[in-house]
This record gives sequence, C-alpha cells and structure tokens, in this order.
Amino acid sequence: MREKNSDYYYKRALSYIPEGAQTKSKMACRFPDNYPKFISRGKGSKIWDVDGNEYIDWVMGLGPIILGYADDDVNNAVWAQGMDGNVFPLPSPLESELALMLSLHIPCAEMSRFARNGADATMGAVRLARAITGKDWVAYCGYHGGADWYANNIVPSAGTVKQPTMEFGYNDMDWVLDKLPQLNLACVIMEIRPEEPDKAWIQALIDACHRDGILFILDEVVTGFRYSMGGAQELLGLDVDLACFSKGMGNGFPISAVCGKRKYMEHFENVFFSTTFGGELTGIVAAKATINKLYLNNGVDHIWKIGDKLRTGIRDIMEKYPCNVELKGNPARSLIVFKTDDGAEDVITKTVFLQEVIEHGVFMGVPIFPCVAHSEADVEQTLFAINEAFKYIVRHKNDSDKGLKGNPIQMTGLRK
Repeated sequence: MREKNSDYYYKRALSYIPEGAQTKSKMACRFPDNYPKFISRGKGSKIWDVDGNEYIDWVMGLGPIILGYADDDVNNAVWAQGMDGNVFPLPSPLESELALMLSLHIPCAEMSRFARNGADATMGAVRLARAITGKDWVAYCGYHGGADWYANNIVPSAGTVKQPTMEFGYNDMDWVLDKLPQLNLACVIMEIRPEEPDKAWIQALIDACHRDGILFILDEVVTGFRYSMGGAQELLGLDVDLACFSKGMGNGFPISAVCGKRKYMEHFENVFFSTTFGGELTGIVAAKATINKLYLNNGVDHIWKIGDKLRTGIRDIMEKYPCNVELKGNPARSLIVFKTDDGAEDVITKTVFLQEVIEHGVFMGVPIFPCVAHSEADVEQTLFAINEAFKYIVRHKNDSDKGLKGNPIQMTGLRK
C-alpha cells in the first residue's frame, strides 16, 4: 500500500486539530499502524484513501452509510435542494413530509422533532422525559452519545457536569424485578445490543416502566432502518414511548430525530429543544430519499441477506482455525470479538486481525455494517481476507507478540 500522503496529512492534522480527528472512533490510535489515516472518497461499498489505495469497507462511516457511499439518488436530491437553499427563517413543508414518512414506518412515531446528531436526539428525549415526569433520575443501558447526562458516566471526561443517572445491565431480570420498583426514575433509555435481548426481560422492563409512570426510550441510532424499516421496535414488537434515530436515516448526511407518541411529544412545547440546523433541508431531503429507496428496493432485506452470507463464511473460517474468538450480533450488525484466557477482550489479537485484513484490501473495525451496495463478490473477497488473517493468527499464536507488526490499537471506552 502507498502511504506517503497519509503520513503527511496526519502530521499536519496533529498541528491544527486536537487528537487529529473530530470523532474518537476515527482517531489513528483506534486502528493498526498499517491502516490509512485519511480517506479521500467513497462509492458504493468501496473507499479510497489519500494515497489511492482501494478497500471494501465494512465500517461504513461508523454506521450511517446504509445504501452505499455517494448514492446517486440521495446525492441528486441533496443537490437539487441545495440549488434552492437549505436554511430559511421559517420551516419548510419538507419537514412535515419527513415526519409523516417516519410515522408510516416507525410504530411509535406519531410525531417527530429533528436535529443533526444522535447525541442531540438522546439529549432531547431525556430532557423531554424529565419535563413530563418532573423527575431527574435516568437509568441507561448501552451507549448514548456525548451529552453530559451520559458522557460523565462512561469514562473520566473533564468538563462534564455530574447528573443523576445510573446504569443497569442488559438482560438483568433481577434489576427489573427488585431494583426498578424502588427507583424514582424519569425514564429508562437503552439500545439493542448486537445480542438480541431476552424477550421476557425486555417485556418485563417495558411493563414495569408503564406501570410506574417511567418513560421507556429506545435508542435506535444504530438499529433504525437497519434492523427493519421501523427499527428494532418493529422487529421485536416493542411498545416504545420515545425513540431516537440517526445514522442510516440519511445515508451519511447529518440528520437525527426524536420520535414518539403524541401525548408525550406534545410536551416539547414547554421543553427547549431548538437548533439553527434542526430543520436544515439537505439532511431532510437526504433522509426522505434514503428511506424511500430502502423501502422501494427492499434494502433491509438485502442487508440481512448479505450479512447472513458473510456470517456463514466467518463461522466456517472460525471452525477451520480454532482460536478464542466469538462472532456476535446478527446479519444486520456483527462483531468479531477476540478473548484472552480470562475472558477479557484480546486487544493484541484483535489488532493482528485488523492489520492482516487491510493487507488484502478489506477495511474492518467494530462492528461490521453491511449496506445495500455490498455484493456477493465483496463478501467473497472479505472472506478470503479473513481466512488469511485467521491463518496468520493461528501461525503466530504462540509468539510473544502474536505476530503484531506495530502498536496495538487503543481501546479508550469511547465508542464514538
């Protein structure tokens, strides 16, 4: 691989941008040393770095690219809107058109409010729940973005203000039955992890929330329009009060939404949730075009089909080259997790795996996000790369460095 320009741009970025990137998961330390540090363009399932190297991408912009990079229909809609302007002093009818579209697909989305990032949506949903209930405490499970109510709980982060929040365990029935009834909560907010929740557990959780006047918020920033057109709530049949969407909703254009039942969403009248770019129209029309194309072309079905083919191949490789590894998730979102003998995540072996697949033109990270543009040929090349990586791992598993060719990736606990 050519790397001259990548190194130059990285040195320049460090001079002018703290940590060299805007997003934690995109920082150079999160990838092996032989990974490119900058991407210049993408089309379909492929990306090209600043040195012209081509890769099949399974990270897909950390999840937002659900149709494929630079989708023509989405780009044409955005270009046409841009010619007419994208921000005005009053709302556009396009906003209510998108809200209507969401209501047709998402079970809980009787009304919607828009913003730009997933963290905007989770912040707005939590603020709304606190306003409705008159309570402060929030119980969370999963990752929910950079707002203070959540960020100060996951890692030490200077500048955050401590808020009344607590974490609960995924599939923890004891917490639901014994702890939850004793808590004075405004809301419970959770995301569906790659492992599907125990149906009895999540139903008991939702029932307890509704019984005790606690709002149940489903964070669908990752699962929305990926698990189904109506998100995980539709796929799993969940009765959700409020939900948060972003990522795949706009195929890479910045857009997010707080959706929910009318009786709760109407309380936004008394809750400050206002941004200049909340109704910015390139994001609005990108979302309309993305959702419409997914629906008309059975895009979600393709994502599950191509993801299943990939997972089947990975399982076959794992059986051929036994090591301490687990394939988590489902066809729409998978994770390859390497473990040490004591059950902790094996960062060294994970780094070795990533360092090897990139040598065969496959860009991977955590998790794996299939998109509509991924083809069976992409899967075959990817499986070849994964096979070679596992072969290398097994060959070097007894080496002191496990075959590591550079520095191990850094896992800071910050996912985005």
